[in-house]
Amino acid sequence: MLRLPRSFSRLTTVLILLVLLGLTAFFAFAVADSGDIADSANPTGEPTMSTVRLQVQTVEVLIAESFPPQIFAHVTAIIPDSCTKAREPEISRDGSTITIVLIGERPDGVACAQIISTYDKSIGLGTLDPGRYTLHVNDVSQEFEVQ
Repeated sequence: MLRLPRSFSRLTTVLILLVLLGLTAFFAFAVADSGDIADSANPTGEPTMSTVRLQVQTVEVLIAESFPPQIFAHVTAIIPDSCTKAREPEISRDGSTITIVLIGERPDGVACAQIISTYDKSIGLGTLDPGRYTLHVNDVSQEFEVQ
C-alpha cells in the first residue's frame, strides 16, 4: 500500500475545504445578486400592490331617524381572493350625485387561495338637504330622496 506523507494529506484537506468554501460563497453571492435584480423595481423592499374594483352585489340607502337625518349606504361586495383587502371607501359628491368607489388591494406575485369573501359595510354619507339624489357605488346606481 502506498502511503502519502502526512503533510500532503493535510494540504489536500485544506485545499478541498478552501475550494468548498469558495464555491459556497460564490453561490451565496449569485443568489443574493439575483434577488437584488428582482427587487430593483421596488427599492423600499415592500411588495408592489395591484388594485381592483370590488364587484358590488347590493346597495341600500338608509336614512336614520334623527335631526338632521344621517344618510348611510349599506353596501355588500365580493372580495375575490384571500390576499385582497378592501381599502377605505373613496366618497365624492357633485351636486345631487354621490359616488363611492370600493377598491381592493393585493400584493403582486403572491399565490392566493381563490376563496371569495364578502365586503359588508354601512358607509356614512353625512347629512343631506332635502331633495332627490343618485348614489353610484362602482357599477351599481341607486336613486333616493331625502325629505
